[in-house]
Amino acid sequence: MRSFIFASLLLVIAVGFALAQGWTEIPGIATDIAVDADGNVWIVGSAQRGHLIFRWDDGAWVKAPGSKWRSIASGPKKAVYAINREDKVFRWKSNDWKELPGAATDLAVGADGSVFIIGSEAKGHRIYMWKDGSWSDYPGSNYKSIAVDPDGNPYVVSSDNTIHRWHDKAWQKIPGSATDVAIGADGSVFIIGTNSQDHKIYRWDDGAWTALPGSNFRQLSVGPDGKVWATKGDDGKIFKLR
Repeated sequence: MRSFIFASLLLVIAVGFALAQGWTEIPGIATDIAVDADGNVWIVGSAQRGHLIFRWDDGAWVKAPGSKWRSIASGPKKAVYAINREDKVFRWKSNDWKELPGAATDLAVGADGSVFIIGSEAKGHRIYMWKDGSWSDYPGSNYKSIAVDPDGNPYVVSSDNTIHRWHDKAWQKIPGSATDVAIGADGSVFIIGTNSQDHKIYRWDDGAWTALPGSNFRQLSVGPDGKVWATKGDDGKIFKLR
């Protein structure tokens, strides 16, 4: 009985600490998360759930068809794209998944509807934009994470954790290092720091990174109001910053 009471007390303290930091835990476990310009939230579930895709609907997760997904991204007008664990790219259309050409390891959709991917290993992890029914490549290679600002300009994290943005038709390096990057429809930019930074989340403010509360984050996405959704820890618990 004492051990049960002690464990319960630890749980209350942990939840209370998360809430005190401004984070609200959302039911479920995820390996990837996406919030679109209209506020719709999608996740890729854990391996135990077959890496299914779910959409947050009125306080519950609704399953989408298919399994063995890797990454998901969403944009305006319910535009949803996903990559399966064979690196194939799909678009959600007419309540089903339609395969697109190409292979990718990560993808992003901007608030303007622009779609970008990071190519698979055979393509050297280059950046590609979907245009007129095919993929147009950008200079550079060895990228691992991508996001898109409201004007359709990509931000990327390289394999060495450096951060770059596309500006004036060239890559411009941004200070800092990261494992993931996300941009809201309002233009707010966030990253997850490296292991040496305890995987904290940072917001770009006036030319510098400002740390948000909490640590040990894995994936993140940003809603249209600049509110952050993120997965935390090895178990992939889901949190929203109030």
